[in-house]
Amino acid sequence: MNILIIALVCASIQVVAIVVAGLRSRHVLNLDRLNKPVLSNYPTASIVVPACNEEQTIGPALGKLSAMRYPHLEIIVVNDRSSDQTGSIIDQAAAKDPRIKAVHNNALPSGWLGKVHALHLGQQASTSDWILFTDADVHFAPDALEQTIAFCEQEGIDHLAVCPDLSGRSELANSLIAHFHMILMFLVSPRAVKDPEKPDGVGVGAFNLVRRQTLETSQGFEWLRLEVADDFALGTVLKAAGGKAKIVHGPNIAQVEWYPSIPAVIHGFEKNAYSALGHYSPLKAITKLVGGSLPVLFPIIVLPWTADHPLGWVAVSAPLLVYWAVGWTLARRIDWPYHRFLIAPLTTPLLWIALLNGLIRSLQRGGIEWRGTTYSNAELRAAQRIRL
Repeated sequence: MNILIIALVCASIQVVAIVVAGLRSRHVLNLDRLNKPVLSNYPTASIVVPACNEEQTIGPALGKLSAMRYPHLEIIVVNDRSSDQTGSIIDQAAAKDPRIKAVHNNALPSGWLGKVHALHLGQQASTSDWILFTDADVHFAPDALEQTIAFCEQEGIDHLAVCPDLSGRSELANSLIAHFHMILMFLVSPRAVKDPEKPDGVGVGAFNLVRRQTLETSQGFEWLRLEVADDFALGTVLKAAGGKAKIVHGPNIAQVEWYPSIPAVIHGFEKNAYSALGHYSPLKAITKLVGGSLPVLFPIIVLPWTADHPLGWVAVSAPLLVYWAVGWTLARRIDWPYHRFLIAPLTTPLLWIALLNGLIRSLQRGGIEWRGTTYSNAELRAAQRIRL
């Protein structure tokens, strides 16, 4: 009976977490479903794209950027120490579109993460009222900037984080994305993000639209030089500078392939897992991983000993049913196929494997290795500004 009680407690924790995620997701608007405001005079805008060895993705991405219709636009592409054809592809695109400005960086200063430094260089090269920080594999709708900047001006927003349409090359990858999205909605409070009285910030690497004036009054990228979760960190410093923030869904605003395969997902978590999960502390990382896994695993593990009691099956099935119900409402809100959320709970072991792999790799190396550069855990821990 004691085992059954523990199983029911674990199930209750799961249900509460899922319901919280569902309630929080209600505060994330779908920008595609709102009336599109139009400005009589659009401010100037820059798009900053850091690119390191992106020869497979940068060409199509720049093609989409060149198709954008925004009236006052500059596109700043930072070639960050690429050893492949990325630099040549950027130069070719710049020769065809005068709005594209190539910035070639050949060295990484000590005490900087490569991407953060590239974002910093992009900001320095920009002269516009608004800056959109994005990635080298994101594809935008032609009117993406018109929609989002008009929305920001209308709402008085200084930082807009847009969740793009994420996709994978398999249904398993898509379901893992859906599961990760559910977890993110539990960890992040969109209502707190837009509350100016609360310090909560958020960011989306694919689409961080920032009012330049707010960015320049904040502590900026120099303060975040070794911050691994640069997108969330940027949102946090902008909020601290008094910026009004909001996170929205924009599946028709921007699209990106999250990872091409499950092994790529696992590799991708190597950069963020140790910092986000344990703040470079093995004990904290293991505690969080075990603590987050136990409510899910325990009712399933002990089911052979509780199956003779109806409540044993309730402990296993109730969280799953609630998950599917919340997933149904979330899928409708963000225009995702519902079957992703039906399969999503099955991807939980893959997420644990990715987190555990990231922890083990970071401990083995004594740091993280990313885009050909190694950063020690000691220097990352000393410079960590933002704790998720």
